[in-house]
Amino acid sequence: MSDTFIIKYDGGDADSHAIDMRLLGESLQGIDRLISDLLIIGVEQRLPKKGERAPLVVKAHEPQSGTVTIPVTIQEAAGLFQIGWQIFGPNGADALTTWFRGLLAYHTGKTSEAEQAMQHVANMAQRQADLFQQVEDHRHTEMMGMQALLMHHLPKTSAPMVQAVAPVGRTVKRLWFWAPKQERIEATERDAEIIRAKAELEWTDLTRLSLQTDGYVFHNRKLSVVHPFRTGFFNAEVENNPYAVAGAKKAMISVDAKLAYRAGDLERIVILNFGGEIGDAA
Repeated sequence: MSDTFIIKYDGGDADSHAIDMRLLGESLQGIDRLISDLLIIGVEQRLPKKGERAPLVVKAHEPQSGTVTIPVTIQEAAGLFQIGWQIFGPNGADALTTWFRGLLAYHTGKTSEAEQAMQHVANMAQRQADLFQQVEDHRHTEMMGMQALLMHHLPKTSAPMVQAVAPVGRTVKRLWFWAPKQERIEATERDAEIIRAKAELEWTDLTRLSLQTDGYVFHNRKLSVVHPFRTGFFNAEVENNPYAVAGAKKAMISVDAKLAYRAGDLERIVILNFGGEIGDAA
């Protein structure tokens, strides 16, 4: 099996046939994961496991001239799926395009539009199953629950959707996605802002950090620290007075903390244990 679709970035740097390489890489990785999720749900009739990828080869070809337009080919790894991409039959391109339309709708607050898209994808798979003789009876029955699986999985696609639109609003103005003879799905700068804002917080495990303090705010019990990963300052949430003393001296301290990221950016630091001051403040 092979199928082809187009990813296009335009506006901003893309008008000069350029794009930030790191953001482009994030975008392609996010799109790859979203395609994989659809295939696992459609073929295996279950939700993807954490970190799982469908046995597909998604190849990005040389960008076309003009903006940044990348033809992409999906090829099934032979023998690894019992039914494979054929679960959508000749409607594979339609299913993929509708899946992306539903994802964009869901993550920009258009829930009813997302539900209609998931129903359409499920109906296409069901129709193909009716014609595909190798489908076992129990699998045929389970097809009826595909829409429920798709809808249940949508909240879990937040991180790859954030990746998919990573260049939009930062180095380009729009992301387009389409398959031949299908409608074009457009993600605008406003869409990207909404998707990033709605992304769930992702917490790290308890981590030992060295932080440079810059003061203590008594009324909300927040410790001002130098941002640990980039220029600027950050208010960390703390529980007791040793931080006030250290903050007043702008001391370097050692702490045990949890970090929370939204769309890849550090949003919260919660300090749980005070490890002491580290030498003299710089």
